[in-house]
Amino acid sequence: MEAHFLARGSTLTDGPTADAYRTTLDAVQLMLDGSLAEHLLGEDQHQHLSGMLLGMRDAPDEL
Repeated sequence: MEAHFLARGSTLTDGPTADAYRTTLDAVQLMLDGSLAEHLLGEDQHQHLSGMLLGMRDAPDEL
């Protein structure tokens, strides 16, 4: 993830950037939860995608 941010002149080591990153992940999780509730995603799909987001959430802390 950091390489993606660095290529755009930013970094996840910057507190406000890391906060915005996590806020965006929260919004994506809400979208996934809504999609599950509306039966647009199955339980397995929801778990898989939510797990990916959970792994991404730690990126700023790993730097």
